[in-house]
Amino acid sequence: ALADAAARATAARLQARAIETAARGDAPEAARLLHAAAARLADLGELALADLARQQADALGQGGRASPLAAKELTYATRRLGERG
Repeated sequence: ALADAAARATAARLQARAIETAARGDAPEAARLLHAAAARLADLGELALADLARQQADALGQGGRASPLAAKELTYATRRLGERG
C-alpha cells in the first residue's frame, strides 16, 4: 500500500512537472516526463490513464500541442488516485 501511494505521488508530480515544462515551451522534456508518468500509471494498473499520458506525450513529442481537455482530465484523474490510497 505504501509503495502504491509513493507511485501515485510520483506519477502526479511527473505529470504536474510536464504541464509546467510544456507551458515554458520545452515540449521534448514535457513529453519525456509524461512518458515517465505513463510508466508509473501503468505499473499501478491505471492503463487508461497511462494511455492518455502516452497520447499527450506523443502529441508533444511530435511538435504538436497537448490537448488542454485531455491534460485537465489527466490532472484530475491522477489527483483522484491519491484519494483512493
